[in-house]
Amino acid sequence: MRFHHPLLLGASVLALLGPAQAQTDTTVLAPIIVEGVEDPTAPAGGFVATSQASATKTGTPRLETQQSDSIVTAEQIEAQGATTLGQALNYSSGVFGEPFGLDARGDSPRLRGFDGGNSQFLNGLKLLRTSTTPSFEVYGLERVEVLHGPAGVLYGAGNPGGMINQIQKRPQFEDFNEAGLSFGTNQRAQTFFDLNRTIGEDVAYRFTGVLRHQNGNAEEINDDRVYLAPSATWKISDQDTLTFLGSYQWDNPEQPTATDISTLDTGDDPLGPDFYLGEEDFNRSDRTQSNLGLEWEHRFNDQWSLNQSFRYQKFDWDYQWLYFSAFGADNTVARAAIRQAEDNSTLNSDTRLTGKVTTGAVDHTILFGLDMRKFDEKLSTEFGREGETGTLPPLSMSDPEYGSKIDPEWWYSASSDLTFKQFGVYAQDEASFGGWRATLGLRHDWSSREGETYTNFAGETDIDEDSSETTGRAGLSYVFANGVAPFLSYATSFDPLTETDQVTGEVLAPSTAKQWELGVKYEPTFFKGFFTATLFDINQENVSVRVLDPDTGIPANRQRGEVESRGVELEGTAELDDNWTMRASYSYTDAETKSGNYSGLTPENTPENVASLWLGYDFAEGSRLDGLNVGGGLRYIGERYGDAGNLYKMEDETLLDASVSYEQDAFEARLTVQNLTDEEYLANCGTFGCTYGAGRTVVADVAYKW
Repeated sequence: MRFHHPLLLGASVLALLGPAQAQTDTTVLAPIIVEGVEDPTAPAGGFVATSQASATKTGTPRLETQQSDSIVTAEQIEAQGATTLGQALNYSSGVFGEPFGLDARGDSPRLRGFDGGNSQFLNGLKLLRTSTTPSFEVYGLERVEVLHGPAGVLYGAGNPGGMINQIQKRPQFEDFNEAGLSFGTNQRAQTFFDLNRTIGEDVAYRFTGVLRHQNGNAEEINDDRVYLAPSATWKISDQDTLTFLGSYQWDNPEQPTATDISTLDTGDDPLGPDFYLGEEDFNRSDRTQSNLGLEWEHRFNDQWSLNQSFRYQKFDWDYQWLYFSAFGADNTVARAAIRQAEDNSTLNSDTRLTGKVTTGAVDHTILFGLDMRKFDEKLSTEFGREGETGTLPPLSMSDPEYGSKIDPEWWYSASSDLTFKQFGVYAQDEASFGGWRATLGLRHDWSSREGETYTNFAGETDIDEDSSETTGRAGLSYVFANGVAPFLSYATSFDPLTETDQVTGEVLAPSTAKQWELGVKYEPTFFKGFFTATLFDINQENVSVRVLDPDTGIPANRQRGEVESRGVELEGTAELDDNWTMRASYSYTDAETKSGNYSGLTPENTPENVASLWLGYDFAEGSRLDGLNVGGGLRYIGERYGDAGNLYKMEDETLLDASVSYEQDAFEARLTVQNLTDEEYLANCGTFGCTYGAGRTVVADVAYKW
């Protein structure tokens, strides 16, 4: 399936698509009065979010939780022109958003020095895949919440660096609509729409969609997409509410051009980011992911409620590609081939009983939970090369001629047919006494993995693995009347890895981790803003790393022992004087492998310093420039190593972004630019070659809202 004409739908959705108002409640909290506490699943109305859906699963305000977090709203995503999850997180502390540059195949943010490729959730339920989680359409998100540090007590197996919860746009009980067109670099042509309607007082429905044609840096690389997301909420009674959340996404993402490690040493790359290494008759990518979710809430009374979340996820991807192998003689480049087929399905459920009780002078919010996951994976992978039984001719770098016969020698093959199950029970108590807030959580997980794997090197391996672990979390904070809340917390995590060594077939041992965190949060009482400052110390054992096996040259998962990550994070978001918007962050991460083959070295893709600043200005209402907004951002990425052995080091980079928009009545026009100066830089160099960071990306949107 190829999608080339997304604009054909634009006119038809205009007729279907009225103004939105945020739904608010008013809650009194001691000792601070918080007016208009926002629903964390509703539009935030700006950059600043004071509520959260992820840290406690009970709706506790951000200020009163003992865990640092970063929240990116749909308004920030739109203002900065972010088109991927990595770009959306580029202005958040503790996150390295695009460690591999702009790669449409998936998002692999680093969280406090740990790989976040498999730490992503959708509406509180984990997105499961053996490799990096595939990209999800950010236009379909209301916000992105990042919990820093272990979140295992509430979410089970996961990364000690944190978790990323993508919260989907869902029905609101107001009528509002949007339809628009988008154009930009790499032949981008897109139509998008967001329809929200109510039926009486009890039913609301929403339909969000994106239809896009786009290329990569090389015009032969495809990055088209169809995203359709229907949802509906039914207030069955005063006690029961049911919400359906669906999404269908088809795309054809392809690997951007990579080059040789020698580029890092010489500073000279004869290819460049826009060189096409493939063959259009050979390369293909066809990917679909579908999600069907239900959320049900039953309120027994004002104190007790039962919540049930469920989602079925289906993921299919057929992929065949030519990629860089080596520079050859006579100004040529040798290529290698990969083909892969995935067929995965996931069942996810989370059931929670929440209640409020009082013991003496202490108020408690009690949470009991039960969650289950079942992940079925069928995967086959083959690597091909030029050989005695295959044909894969080199390509001239100065005058490439395409159309050669491609019939590689498939020298490596692997397959897996596995089922992963996890079952967890957890309990949490949030206690408040005056300004004091305390949280205690405990969880026990049982996990299993069974099935078989095969490689032509290791043969067939039967997998029958069971593991279990208890994790916990404790936090204490004090909320002062001026909006300052210092906190201290301790948390542990557990990850029963779903990986095997692709050469030996060996099953990797589960990893465990612990973290201390000391910080302070500040929510001003005289303007809208939120600020955090945090110190953290994480230790994880049995950390996995992907390396080239020295005997076969095959990418294999190996364990390297213990990793410690310590650091400082600062973040602030503010809306000042109805005109200025500010978001700033700084992260210092001191990460080191403490044992194993890489002892004393820095984990890959972990810059010591990352900083960002975004400023936006709205011209005053009634002025000559009323409706005009200008914004600009600066991002700094420090030096980092691209591999576990610290052989390949990338220099630091400073990147500029910009935005200008104009809104008049129902019409809005916006121009956003990422990497304004078109800085050409290597995002990553490792054992699998070098990849480029995104060059200048310009996107122009025109939308009609009513």
